[in-house]
Amino acid sequence: MSKGLFWYFTHFTSKKIIMITLIVLSMLTILDALYVGVFSKEELIIHSGLGYGQGYVHLLDFVKILILHCTPIYFISMVMAEDAFSNNALIIRLGNFRRSFRQMQIVHFFVITVYVLLYAIFVASITFIFSTDTSYFSVTDILETNQGFFIHVPVLQLLFITSILKICELMTLQMFYLMIYAFSKNTVVSFLSCIGLYSLLFFNLSIYLPVGISSIQRLVMLGQKFVPASVVAAGILLVSFVVGYFIIWKKGFRHVFSR
Repeated sequence: MSKGLFWYFTHFTSKKIIMITLIVLSMLTILDALYVGVFSKEELIIHSGLGYGQGYVHLLDFVKILILHCTPIYFISMVMAEDAFSNNALIIRLGNFRRSFRQMQIVHFFVITVYVLLYAIFVASITFIFSTDTSYFSVTDILETNQGFFIHVPVLQLLFITSILKICELMTLQMFYLMIYAFSKNTVVSFLSCIGLYSLLFFNLSIYLPVGISSIQRLVMLGQKFVPASVVAAGILLVSFVVGYFIIWKKGFRHVFSR
């Protein structure tokens, strides 16, 4: 790891960030377990990945997806708001804007991956310790009316694929954050824009809308089995990420690192 990359990475290992991560993930996992009550392994994992659909307002589910998805973006915003970052310390260590941006993406990918994997570990731990072999009730209409959607998908594979999709969505979300930051030079505006982006889920827009597409409720809307729908969602998120990268490239990488 280069000195510049290590310097940037260490900003995400502060006690404050670690504590917020553990508290948020513990809280979300416990709320899932309490909400479901008596559950099977499949039910809790599906419920943890349900996320949010489209065209309705359910404040509790909406707040949950905001907290889960925007917490790592908040960490990125915290680091970019620091004086060391605004004084171009990363540029000084890495030498040029293009290389700095690539290294930034590596760190963001690592941080987001660790964050999602921790959540998956929390969910898996609760699931295999406290779940029953058979459930007393169906946790959601998704599970009750779309059994064919999950057919031949083992529990761990379900958790693995939903985690991969969540990583893809959060990487796309951080690219959106950086795109807004490149134009606004304001971390607060950029973070609030990410939150506001999810308000699009209140409306019946395209089923291919990248926002929230890692949610199981959105995957069901694609009208395919779980695995093919996941591949489609991953493709949509990859294209969105590349488009965001291209926009920042056109604007100029230096705009991400200057005020």
